[in-house]
Amino acid sequence: MNRACIRRWHWTGAAFTLAAGTLLHFLYGWTDWIGAAVFAPVNESVWEHLKLLFWPMLLTTAAEYMAYGNGRKNFIQAKTAGLLVGLAAIPVLYYAAKPFAGVDCLPVNLLIFALSTAAAWLVSFKCMISNKGSAPAAAAAAILLFTSIALLFVSFTFSPPRNELFRDPQTGTYGLHQGPD
Repeated sequence: MNRACIRRWHWTGAAFTLAAGTLLHFLYGWTDWIGAAVFAPVNESVWEHLKLLFWPMLLTTAAEYMAYGNGRKNFIQAKTAGLLVGLAAIPVLYYAAKPFAGVDCLPVNLLIFALSTAAAWLVSFKCMISNKGSAPAAAAAAILLFTSIALLFVSFTFSPPRNELFRDPQTGTYGLHQGPD
């Protein structure tokens, strides 16, 4: 697959991540279904908002893999690198903006999500076209990391650590209906 085609897939993936992540933000509130809690934020904590990037990117990664990824030796490594950058960018940007924008500034939060999504997909694209990191051990580590992050999202939704990253700044609660400290 040529560079232009990979670029189109990444543009499409970024657009899908933005759209699906935005919808996921409201899914649990709209449905109050326990199954939605795995994929959608159950509160306004930074941790729960990482799901907005993770699950849409995972879904798009699966589609990309079926379309062209199995022919690229560094596919999963590139996707994991992008994912890690995007997931790291959300709390970094949130805590950097918090003193200026407060805890609940919708335009700033949307901008953080958009910038983090763009960073994730840009890093994924740059890594993919570089063809670096194609060792089988790197692929295995990337798959393990992707899987571990998914399991942490499930686990920490129902049993979160008592840490600022997991605390809803509006209610002081943690995870799915867990009281404050």
